Amino acid sequence: GSGLQHHPHGRVPLGALRRHRTIGGQRRVPTEVLPLPWALCRYQVVGGARGAAHLGRDPLRAGSPRARPSAKRQHHYQAKNNPSRHGLQTISNRSGNEWGHPLQVFFNLVSTAFQPRPVRDDEWPALRAAINQVFRPQGGDLTAECPLLFDPGNRARLRVIGGTSSSADARAGLSRVLAHVGTVAREAVVLKRRIRVVCIGAVFTVPDARGLGLAARLLADVLAHARSEADLVMASGDGGLYRRQGLAPIPPLARFHVPESSGRLPADVEIREATPGDLEPMASLYEAEDVHFVRSLADWSRLWGAGRLVDAPATFSVIAHSGRVVAYVAAQRAGRRPDGSARPRRILEIAGDRGTILDAASRLGEELLVPAYDTSTTSMCERTGWNRTARQFLITAEALTPRVLVMPWYGLNYV
Repeated sequence: GSGLQHHPHGRVPLGALRRHRTIGGQRRVPTEVLPLPWALCRYQVVGGARGAAHLGRDPLRAGSPRARPSAKRQHHYQAKNNPSRHGLQTISNRSGNEWGHPLQVFFNLVSTAFQPRPVRDDEWPALRAAINQVFRPQGGDLTAECPLLFDPGNRARLRVIGGTSSSADARAGLSRVLAHVGTVAREAVVLKRRIRVVCIGAVFTVPDARGLGLAARLLADVLAHARSEADLVMASGDGGLYRRQGLAPIPPLARFHVPESSGRLPADVEIREATPGDLEPMASLYEAEDVHFVRSLADWSRLWGAGRLVDAPATFSVIAHSGRVVAYVAAQRAGRRPDGSARPRRILEIAGDRGTILDAASRLGEELLVPAYDTSTTSMCERTGWNRTARQFLITAEALTPRVLVMPWYGLNYV
């Protein structure tokens, strides 16, 4: 805003407002000293109509009781509340005067604080550190686990809100990422119809900035852009934050318990771990599915290199018949979840000959999860007597439309 036109970083210390004892004649609730604009959402006014009426006026408007403060009061502000005491430049008001009324600073910042924007290249190390602080506190690197979302060519789609966390940071001109919402756009084929899908992931606010509505503001900003360019928006998250924006949980997947001996394999059928040379036949098998994301060979290489499937480490296996790859299976490795419970080997993406896959399933996983649209696999599992339950993932999406008849399963495209 114009009230901060001479300030180098667009922030002033809260002390410039905190020491002004009243607003509209009402007592103000004290709050800790934090740099603006972060502190704005923690400001409160105790009182009723009198305080509210004063806050609704422009303090610099002609005729306003506060438009021309007395010399004594102006001296009080300059002596005790001048931001130069904190090592910052002096605030200017709209008229260019050296002294600016604290309420004018407040009003100016309300309209400009917390503006979502793309992450800058120089902020990438700070964003990466914040992401891992939130999602990988025990170690690991989420940015390596989601190569499509955090690819350097996708940086323009990573939206952040930045700020400072202390007066010392403000004086030094330092800032950090307070909240983030990332998106990646890919095309998908749904029953022979090509659609554009925007996937939302890595939504977070750093712990000491929560409760200010930063993630909600970012998500609303991202959805406004995504809905204008995509036929479908999906998000790897659930809860009030997403549902208030019109997203709803995707249909649950059918979960089949794989018997220890699921079938016999002919002698000329080989199961082996996928290699880079298998990525092209795997891509061809995937493209033959009725519902699938459009993945380039570069996408396949990144996803295979990341070695992840949804939220866990994964194995990629191919099934070859007489040396020709006829199917592939991507399965999560067995391990421990963050809550300490056991995670079984779970098959979450398949393509190719279904009969061969089911015969080999016991060697590759303990559970097979099938999306609702894959009715042929579901029918085959039920005919063999496999026990069926349901598994709901924390994934939300917009409602189906005549153009998007079924919800494509994330699989390796999970972000």
